[in-house]
Amino acid sequence: MRRFLSTKVGPRQGATATQEQVCMDYICAEAPLFLDTPAILGVPSSLNCYHQSLPLAEMLYARGSGLRASRNQGHAIVTPDGSPAE
Repeated sequence: MRRFLSTKVGPRQGATATQEQVCMDYICAEAPLFLDTPAILGVPSSLNCYHQSLPLAEMLYARGSGLRASRNQGHAIVTPDGSPAE
């Protein structure tokens, strides 16, 4: 969370407690959709599309042990043509 916020605030300015809480609230609200939208919606599969790379998504969609997205849950970074994914 702090790594992500560090790219959104000034270089000499750390994130405030309020900004950190808003970020944490967002993560908690979005996590179920990143993890297993098919189970939530009762569908066979789902693709989560986002406009930028997120450290949370990198972790959830990586291989290995730990908290991981359902095998029926995909993730894509979608950007305008010619724009790099951050």
